[in-house]
Amino acid sequence: MLILIGFVLAAIFAEFLAPGNPKQIDLPHALMKPLTTVGATTVWLGTDKLGRDILSRIIFGARVSLTVALIGVIAAGSVGTFLGIIAGFKGGTVDSIISRAIDVMLGFPTILFALVLAIVLGPSLFNVALVVILVYWARYARQARGEALKVREMDYVTLARTAGCSNLVIMFRHIFPNVVNSLLIVSTVNIGTVITLEATLSFLGAGVPPPAPSWGTMCADGRDLLVSAWWVSFMPGLAITLVVLSGNIFGDWLRDRLDPNLRNI
Repeated sequence: MLILIGFVLAAIFAEFLAPGNPKQIDLPHALMKPLTTVGATTVWLGTDKLGRDILSRIIFGARVSLTVALIGVIAAGSVGTFLGIIAGFKGGTVDSIISRAIDVMLGFPTILFALVLAIVLGPSLFNVALVVILVYWARYARQARGEALKVREMDYVTLARTAGCSNLVIMFRHIFPNVVNSLLIVSTVNIGTVITLEATLSFLGAGVPPPAPSWGTMCADGRDLLVSAWWVSFMPGLAITLVVLSGNIFGDWLRDRLDPNLRNI
């Protein structure tokens, strides 16, 4: 949680925390090693082949990655949850249509499908977020559908029907609160997955276009310099690893806390 909070704060207060301009080119100071001192200034994480400060670019890159993750997870979660609850509650033809759409989406290779969509839509922050929504909504829909199928058979749902509650009220007042815990866990774990997807698209040139700092683009900038200037790719790669690992661990902890069967183990 501390690592995640640290990156969130870095993204919010990037202008105040970054030691320099992440887009400023300074060729005389290109490929400086980490902890190099220039005058009264210390280059903490080194510079890339254009002389741009890597620490500043990582801090501003956190804003890009977390923005995509936040928008993608919220939007994909909302769409998938809505469709999944409808499918699980209604059943019949509606369930069959939505379930087949979920199966089709989950059948595509994630990276390949996202790459094709990103190329078709064009590289931009908004389009990357849209790609995340189109790729990941089915995961939420499958989870919500499974939970809704179980909850709709509960006695309190039957009593709500008997009391004359509308389907919409039953779905979102009685069913949704009982599936939200599992969806929160999926969302937490998916933050790391979304950040990895955004970094992958940027690495392949189909994500956030330069000169905007993106962790994936930074890794791509240093792929030809792994021997002579390892820090150019290593530092943003380390940032990706820390965020994804922290998100996965936090998701596991959240699952244990929200599941009454695991809470006291």
